[in-house]
Amino acid sequence: MKLKRDSVVKRVVGRREQKKAETAHRIAIAGRKLLRTKGFDALTTQEVALEAGIPPGTLFGYISSKTDLLILALVHEALEFVATIGPRVPSRGAFIDKVQFVFSEMASYHGREREVSKHFLRELTITRNQDMAGRASSLGNALREVVTSIVKEHQVAGDINANIPPERISMFLFAHFWHYLRYWMSGIIEDKDFASRLNEALHWQVMGLVALPGAPAPAPTVVKKKKSAV
Repeated sequence: MKLKRDSVVKRVVGRREQKKAETAHRIAIAGRKLLRTKGFDALTTQEVALEAGIPPGTLFGYISSKTDLLILALVHEALEFVATIGPRVPSRGAFIDKVQFVFSEMASYHGREREVSKHFLRELTITRNQDMAGRASSLGNALREVVTSIVKEHQVAGDINANIPPERISMFLFAHFWHYLRYWMSGIIEDKDFASRLNEALHWQVMGLVALPGAPAPAPTVVKKKKSAV
């Protein structure tokens, strides 16, 4: 009897989890639609609940704020896009060019709907909801995995130091992308400068900061002393 009861419990729990996942999917679809038609600031959670066909009270069983909604609505879609990047990375070419391709593709994705992406990228880093924080982390992890595969390939080829864990290298490179992506989205740097600034940062990261043998020493900096007023 216990075995039968356990089996029933598993089926009930399984149905609940499936229903929960389906409801979350409906909320995500509704959120994406309204974010793009109304914008983040004008959007209300009540409108999302109505669009998703669920009571407002049910909605707050999945999200606690518009920040959570933004992440729930857009992370899954962004993950699907990341999955398309890896197969399109050029099979030949320099290491930096391949990494730049990955980051440029992701930047282009965010640039399609700039205002929504601006809010999205900002909220990814400040959510206090642990479930949403996990979803946010999964996006960065997925993009770094694509870069890690490129690092491994070039470590085998002898282009990149094989003594450094590829995941660490990927993390360093991603940090440059994240920095310039936020600057670009915020308008601190112009569209035309994003790619060149990122490429420069990747270049210096790969080259490292160790002085090469025979490289000329920089000229000493002369500090002029201010005259005493006394």
